[in-house]
Amino acid sequence: MHSRVLTTWLTEKALRRVLAGLVFVLTSLSAMCTVDVHADEADAALNRRIDVAVADLSADDADARKRAVATIVELAPASFGVLARSLPDPENHAGWAAALAAAARAGPEVVLRELQATRSNWRGLSATVVARYIDEVFARWERGQVVTLSTEETTLTDPARLPPAAALPIADELRSELSWGEYPTRIGKNGALQLATSDPARFSKTIPRGGWEVLRLGSKNWPRRLMVFDRGGAWMVASAAARSGSARGVSVLLLDVDGDGEFGGASDLIAIDDGAFQEIGRAPYVWALGGRCRVQIKRDVDGVAVELRRMPDPEGPGRNVLAWAWVNQWRASVGLPPHALDRPRSEACAEHHEYWQHNGFTAHDQNAQKPGASPTGAKAGRSSSVWETSDPLRLAEAISRNVLHRRSLLGRGDDGLGLAGGPAGSLLWGGAMSRRSARTPLLVPAPGQTGVPLDVRAESPAPASNPNFYAKSHGYPVAVHFAAAGTRLADVSLTLETAQGAKPVSGTLFKPSQPYHPNYNANEAVFVADSPLREKTWYLARFRASDDQGAFEVSWWFTTGDARFPTRTGRK
Repeated sequence: MHSRVLTTWLTEKALRRVLAGLVFVLTSLSAMCTVDVHADEADAALNRRIDVAVADLSADDADARKRAVATIVELAPASFGVLARSLPDPENHAGWAAALAAAARAGPEVVLRELQATRSNWRGLSATVVARYIDEVFARWERGQVVTLSTEETTLTDPARLPPAAALPIADELRSELSWGEYPTRIGKNGALQLATSDPARFSKTIPRGGWEVLRLGSKNWPRRLMVFDRGGAWMVASAAARSGSARGVSVLLLDVDGDGEFGGASDLIAIDDGAFQEIGRAPYVWALGGRCRVQIKRDVDGVAVELRRMPDPEGPGRNVLAWAWVNQWRASVGLPPHALDRPRSEACAEHHEYWQHNGFTAHDQNAQKPGASPTGAKAGRSSSVWETSDPLRLAEAISRNVLHRRSLLGRGDDGLGLAGGPAGSLLWGGAMSRRSARTPLLVPAPGQTGVPLDVRAESPAPASNPNFYAKSHGYPVAVHFAAAGTRLADVSLTLETAQGAKPVSGTLFKPSQPYHPNYNANEAVFVADSPLREKTWYLARFRASDDQGAFEVSWWFTTGDARFPTRTGRK
């Protein structure tokens, strides 16, 4: 009977909600059975089948996942007998409601861990009751944690926020892939851009150098909204078709980069609140509602909506969770998706911290012959940024202003974050950087980012070319990361200019041919000004290089304050 009831439950809408939770339950059952049930051959066989089901659930093969679900249905009556000892009696209505409310606030992942860890006095219940409990927990949690933001048509009017890859250079006409027509252009007096928007022989529109304007082209029924702007002396065009919405204290901005009207394509962008644009297709998560959210773009007859599904907050020491949140807020500011807090990495970091407690702070290194040494702790030490502070949040804030160690914050969204901190020091184990081409790099600060810090934080080692580099204050590191393997660039330069058009800011450039340190070479260019950046000032960064396709330039604006964007004119 229980198999039939649970089969019906799993094959309905609840399957999608509980599948992730059941994976965790199944992986935990082995440990539970050794505590609560005699370890015999039957338990060993059950655990082996659970292991196979868990592996099948994480496979890319649809048939393997179907086999895993069938195994779950078959094994559930046997395994849920253990879990039931932690559940309230549904006949105790007040207790049941209180348990559900508390569980919904905690989140499904926390609840499932509690189910396998708590040893309460509740009497044993059937698999049907367990199924009902988990289903209701997920339903309640989702109702409180899913926010749907309806969006309205708007126009992007801030050229500084556009990532370089979202704009195309203008030659002798607007790009036909965006304009859907032929609109000749030419450079006029004082570098102004002249356009023929109706009569191809008549250049009726002029945009002065340093200016921008949103054009509405095409037919009345199918208009095209394009932003034409001057980015550091180069005229560019980009789609200005956007949608915006807000709810529950969060705002969202969608940009239809390819102009196809979908707002959820591989090249389209999303920005949450004041964060930088990030690619919707690169990772399905954003930092919103104070946490990590799965994002989904939904289209219907009423338009386009953005669904944000809040993921449960991670468990662990409070200092780790606070540092995790700070890292993800910082990643959102540069257009990167949030990390999950990775438990195995964090536990490995804690092992390295334990080694420090026995032997004093040793930075990245361990001696296998000394107390507290372990292979996993040693790996964490080698893989992490470390510092003699008890607060991992202070470590994260400091390395965000480093040249070398900032890479720990720039990992792929699907890589987890390891954190540990205590009296002996802190560790932060980040992920590997996404593979990016040189012409679509990761930029730090992000295009249009405001409130950028003014100065660099000293780190060890110092640049090999100047051991006394940090004897004086320098500017915040401006970086271009083009982490594609095998990228070979020549003539690499990265310069910084102010909006007033004065000579480039003086500073030091670290690049592949002249790295920060020969032991830490990477595919990146990092410019550090000789003095701290100026307050409330717009800067134009220019990255120039050449590859097998020829020379190219990537340029973008950012500001150290909330100063107004330094274009002479702007119309929409």
